Amino acid sequence: SDLLDYENFGTIFLLLISVVDRYEFHKNLKDVLRDEKGFCHTWILQSSVSCEPEMLDVEKHTTVEHWVDEILTYKNISDQTIRETNPRILIELAPTIFKKMLKTTRNDSSVETLPILEAFLNPHTSYALIGVIQWLCDDIYFKGQNSPSSKVLKYLMAHENFPPQIMRLVGARVLSIFDRLTGSLPSVEENEFLVRINITALALQTSKYSVLH
Repeated sequence: SDLLDYENFGTIFLLLISVVDRYEFHKNLKDVLRDEKGFCHTWILQSSVSCEPEMLDVEKHTTVEHWVDEILTYKNISDQTIRETNPRILIELAPTIFKKMLKTTRNDSSVETLPILEAFLNPHTSYALIGVIQWLCDDIYFKGQNSPSSKVLKYLMAHENFPPQIMRLVGARVLSIFDRLTGSLPSVEENEFLVRINITALALQTSKYSVLH
């Protein structure tokens, strides 16, 4: 299947980011990724950035609008739309897509009913969650644990289809956000508990456990 190419791209991309993180190459990217205008170099420097759609060029603005419209209309994203989207563009735009979708969400909405989550919890698109999780952490830092972003973060990372490679990369930062928001008292929320268990289990599997900045 040609969709397997997207899954393979995601696997390779996350492997590269994991290597950069594990060996702290982000401290001296110029020596590791010589092309300063290359996708990986640019993405690492602004991985959690979300843009207002009107600030994007025509192609990217169209992509954001198309993904949001299709997800809102059909409650998921089609294989055809995935095929028509450059995976590098999807990684770059995923935080913006989530930001635009969450603007339409009420604080009391059930997370499980948000169609965007299913659209990104499949192997052909889930690699793009790496920037989304970092953007959600930024948003939660300013808006607090009762924000839609907090609910979405906990739901995504507790889901069985959430990529373990991303869990390893962002786990330490997510735990620090939880701890900052909840203070010394542990949270009893089920999804947060599951996320903590998942992160801890992955941490025990690897000799070095760092965070992507």
